[in-house]
Amino acid sequence: MFAVVVLPESLQVDSRSPLFVAGRVWLEIAGRAFPEAGWNDAPLSVLGSIGTAIRGALDRGEGDVYFFEGPYFTKLLASNDGLFRVVGVCDRYPDPDGGGAIEAEVTVPVQELLDAYRDAVHRLIGWAQERGETEVFAVLAKMLEADGV
Repeated sequence: MFAVVVLPESLQVDSRSPLFVAGRVWLEIAGRAFPEAGWNDAPLSVLGSIGTAIRGALDRGEGDVYFFEGPYFTKLLASNDGLFRVVGVCDRYPDPDGGGAIEAEVTVPVQELLDAYRDAVHRLIGWAQERGETEVFAVLAKMLEADGV
């Protein structure tokens, strides 16, 4: 199981030039909240990172999702059978090989990953439309176009 959790009610537009939105965003990886439930970060940046990572994994076999408020990232590894290995890593205390500590891991069909990403972006698009947040809406709409996923 994989999901992208964004709590629209937590979103705050902190600045408009440059645009910065803060709020709660995390991943559900095999039933574990990663980095943790209620994680406060930059949801637009995290979602952009997810789209870029998916595109990278589809094109080159791997991509990284970054969280901007801590030592956490998620590695996406594509296989030839339409599955993605999703690995949540904390690199605060790297292992001897320098890869960080794996905190959560799951293998899911590529469609589940795509659906989770698109779903999160569409939820935020709805939030932006309801509140007249045209700048946020424009960024999210471009995200879906640019990512081509």
